Amino acid sequence: MRLIHSLGGRDEISAVFDGDVLRDLYIDLPDALAPETICRARVLKPVSGGWFVAVGHRSAFMEQAKTALDWDGFPIAVGEGTGVLVQVRHAAAEDKDVKVSADVTLAGDALVYTPNRQGIAFSRALSPSAKERLGKVFADVGDSVTVRTAADGKTVGELTEELKSLRALWNAVLAQTGDILWEPEAAVFRVAQEYASVLTEVATDSAQTALRLKTVFPKTDLVLSGLREREALPQVIEEALAARTDLPCGGSLIVEQTAAAVCFDVNAGGAAWGKANEQAVCEIARQIKIKGLSGQMIVDFAGKKDKAVIAALGKKLEKLDASLRIAGVSNLGLLEMTKRRGRACLQDVWRNHENADD
Repeated sequence: MRLIHSLGGRDEISAVFDGDVLRDLYIDLPDALAPETICRARVLKPVSGGWFVAVGHRSAFMEQAKTALDWDGFPIAVGEGTGVLVQVRHAAAEDKDVKVSADVTLAGDALVYTPNRQGIAFSRALSPSAKERLGKVFADVGDSVTVRTAADGKTVGELTEELKSLRALWNAVLAQTGDILWEPEAAVFRVAQEYASVLTEVATDSAQTALRLKTVFPKTDLVLSGLREREALPQVIEEALAARTDLPCGGSLIVEQTAAAVCFDVNAGGAAWGKANEQAVCEIARQIKIKGLSGQMIVDFAGKKDKAVIAALGKKLEKLDASLRIAGVSNLGLLEMTKRRGRACLQDVWRNHENADD
């Protein structure tokens, strides 16, 4: 696979290709509040379902909370004028402010640390025996810790060291000045780590980025000019944003992003229903990845609405994306599923990119 990174004045693009097929795509905007960013905020007023807050000159919506952490990291009751710490959950959308939460967390490989909270939670994927073993490790932790699936392969020493590092990071966050206390590192470095074992080529037009990428991929190629044009990145983004994708069999997949759910419509065209649906499963997983889709999702497969067949297709889709949760097949023969929100939705990011030009 190839990782292509381009740093421009208005955006930063990280794209992963398998041959000519786009497999992953991130666009970072320089002034945007990215998901997971930790900020100081001032509570402005209560609104339905939460609070309006100010992060510097930006406005944001904070989810309903009775308590939060003050700017020094101690619990405090939320009220108008309160200074609180918040963490970005969702980037700004077309008609919505940035969404933030008073529940501030720091994620490691095996643990998620929540300062000044109590309790231990476990990934649903962990076995009962693993939960029992790991529960003993964190019985007296004193803070809130969520134990991730990766913890099952770690030693007690490794887990203790990770928790120590997360606590040290939290203290460093509190020591920062200004409105923005902590931001996740640029997507290109996260992507490079994720795909490190399968990358065969890495290229960037940023000398500073190249230096860091060489620690992951020593043969990183620095292309100081013309990389965007060589890789046709503007066209790649345009195709990633498109609602329709053609399937190899001659059918198509339509992706519609609505306020309520993401809808996938599989059209067989002149192909056999089964073949179109099998190919659509792979394409749906790819579209979820490159578009940054999440939330409630509905799939309308081609052909007869055989619940057993559709459920089997759902199982295949779940294997391609372990973060998907298949809810079942509706009475109308529609596959229903959900995905927890992670990265910012590509459509929202690009809309903010275009609005910045206005």
